[in-house]
Amino acid sequence: DGAGRIFGYAAEEVLGRPQDLLFEPDGFPPRPEPEGPPSGRRVAVERRCLRKDGTPFWAEVARTALRAGDGTLQGFVQVIHDLTERREAEAALH
Repeated sequence: DGAGRIFGYAAEEVLGRPQDLLFEPDGFPPRPEPEGPPSGRRVAVERRCLRKDGTPFWAEVARTALRAGDGTLQGFVQVIHDLTERREAEAALH
């Protein structure tokens, strides 16, 4: 639901599709290393994203590696935080 509010897509429009449809081509977050960061370590970058209507916006993209008890990489959790309001407030201060 949160991703739908940020990006404007319904779940059925994006499930199973590559996540690059959410990012500007030059704003795509780098793919994680094959081994990924240590479990629980959050890696965050700011990137330009695209809403369904094509509107670009800045977002913080944070990834955390998920590992099994033996350290085997199981996947990633990715959280995207819309930075539009913060960026607008910063611009207003300048």
